[in-house]
Amino acid sequence: MKHSFIIPAVIFNLINMISLQVLADEDYYFSSFGQKGLSSINLDVFKSEESILSSHHSLDVYINEAYVGRHFVYLYKGSNNNIIPCLKNEHIDMPWIKVKKWVKSNNDCVDIGKSIEGSTIKLDFSMLEVYVTIPDIFIDKNYN
Repeated sequence: MKHSFIIPAVIFNLINMISLQVLADEDYYFSSFGQKGLSSINLDVFKSEESILSSHHSLDVYINEAYVGRHFVYLYKGSNNNIIPCLKNEHIDMPWIKVKKWVKSNNDCVDIGKSIEGSTIKLDFSMLEVYVTIPDIFIDKNYN
């Protein structure tokens, strides 16, 4: 029965999509590392005393346009009230990225923007994707 697996997967993806769409709100501006994002997020979802959203989101992650898999992405509020995506340390398994030390931010998340100089992150909530751009100098092209 091929369809028995497909239906639960479709339902799971729809639930994920709906929960992420609840966060999206066209009236608010979202930025990450100084760049306008592909979608906007309502900053009201943050309680005044909290600096991180209460849950993580499973999103497809692309680094320099190459798909690296689906990872749990956390979102926290930066010092300028911008939304910054981060990954938990256990979800960073990318030995081909040359980084001396992953810089952790709120809630023990790895902040890629602070860890890799010149990197950028864009979130596309409508497609459930995160796009990371890392300067070539930090990519080990010989890693196999």
